[in-house]
Amino acid sequence: MGRAIMLCGNDAKTPYRFINPDVLVYNIEELCFILRENAFLLDVDVMDKRLVSWLDIECGLHPLAASLYPLVHQKGTVSAFVMTILEYVGHYTREELSETEKLLKQGASLSTYEKYKTRIDYMVGGGKLVQAMSEYDDLLAILPQVENELSAKVLHNKAVAMTGLFLFEQAAQCFLQSYEMYPLQETYVEYLAAKRMALGDSDYISFVASIPEAYEDSLELEKRVEEITAGWQGYLDKQRLEQRCEWKENGNFTKYYEETERMIQELKKKYRHCISEV
Repeated sequence: MGRAIMLCGNDAKTPYRFINPDVLVYNIEELCFILRENAFLLDVDVMDKRLVSWLDIECGLHPLAASLYPLVHQKGTVSAFVMTILEYVGHYTREELSETEKLLKQGASLSTYEKYKTRIDYMVGGGKLVQAMSEYDDLLAILPQVENELSAKVLHNKAVAMTGLFLFEQAAQCFLQSYEMYPLQETYVEYLAAKRMALGDSDYISFVASIPEAYEDSLELEKRVEEITAGWQGYLDKQRLEQRCEWKENGNFTKYYEETERMIQELKKKYRHCISEV
């Protein structure tokens, strides 16, 4: 069983609305959950006197509010502000608090644009691909021209989101834009991979042949494809063997022997193919 959690303060009649992430909280426990889950992304906006007032008036946590007001007015650190709340509530172990404080300090080194990008990256990880693509466009529109590397990373991750929606040709163009802005070999290989998915085999071969400088990267891509295919085939073979064992254990010998004969014939065929190439 998990630890019993004692409630702290009152449930608010009027919830507090966070902007990033956009969510309503009704009590200190919900607030702590949001703070811990988003520790890496929090910035000075979290140190809002409206939040302190909400904790004071709506939740009845007067001593906590008294500790937070000086941090807001004297421009304390985000880490100190959040840790004051988490430690006051007392729901977390020392290890959990230490890990949260570490994330807060790591996040403090990120720029506002980097945090914005990270939030959108989480959308991609959560499957919100269409929304993420729109947010990436919004971020690109406000990024200063000097932010070439960050713009390239945003374009790259937008391309990743596009592949999740099978928009391979559009993804390829985004990968290429990213590469041209900040050249990385990995990005170019991903560009070729997207083109490979967008084109048929013969069209892709013609495409690569028309770009001599892409030859080495195309070989690297094919090597990876072969490794993935082999791994997938190995997984399928494992599934087939497990299925055969299950049939045998359940006394379904007809299917067991049929599948065994099929696998033997496949192995014979592979063997003949191998010795014909030697």
